[in-house]
Amino acid sequence: MDGPAFAVAQNAVWAGVVLAICVGFYWFAFASGRYRIRTVRVEGAVVLDEDEIVARSEITDEDSIFLVNSASIAGRIAEMPRVGWCRVTRVFPETVEIAVGERVAVATLLVNNRSFEVDRECHVLAELGVHEEPVGPFVTDTTDKATVAPGDQLAGRPVAEAVAVWEAFRHTAMAREVTVSEISARSNSRVCMYCDEVGCEIRWGHGDLDQQAWKLNLFWRSQNGGIPYKHYVDLRFGEDVVCQ
Repeated sequence: MDGPAFAVAQNAVWAGVVLAICVGFYWFAFASGRYRIRTVRVEGAVVLDEDEIVARSEITDEDSIFLVNSASIAGRIAEMPRVGWCRVTRVFPETVEIAVGERVAVATLLVNNRSFEVDRECHVLAELGVHEEPVGPFVTDTTDKATVAPGDQLAGRPVAEAVAVWEAFRHTAMAREVTVSEISARSNSRVCMYCDEVGCEIRWGHGDLDQQAWKLNLFWRSQNGGIPYKHYVDLRFGEDVVCQ
């Protein structure tokens, strides 16, 4: 056999070998059903329903584990308002693990007589039903936003400033002794907090909220755990606490 004919024959043999390998791999990985997904495990879901997460993944028992696109699945699940992050892992031969980190509600936003859970970054997590218990204080007077929906993030708005005030305050000793019922977000520079045990509003300013929380806590202790003023306590003036 001369050179060109031999080369053609050799190429044909190699093509046949490659084809056989491809057919064998296809049968082994897909057609045989050996690597079809039998189990989907969900980790980290506390409030979220595991079945809802699996449904959002769009994984079925007809899928081969070789064809699982982890990034696409994680992206779909991460679009759920309560999901902060998602990781999808293939575990051979037949399992997919889905790990999620849930956003945690810290306050309840009131908009047009509707209640929404929000987390510390001001993501809107879910709308509360009439008989569902609210989380944390009510955030009110958010006139900058007429409507909201789960999945929205309200960063940069007065409502976000109100949530930030609550996050700064709730770690103080005073927060363990009073009940914050409402935080009014009139503007970024005028946030008013109302407590069941305090007869006046507490006014917060924009910036260095931890310092303002520390100042309020110190003032509270200086008053022996009570604030006798009837109109306001204002934290917006440097190191001073202005009261009336």
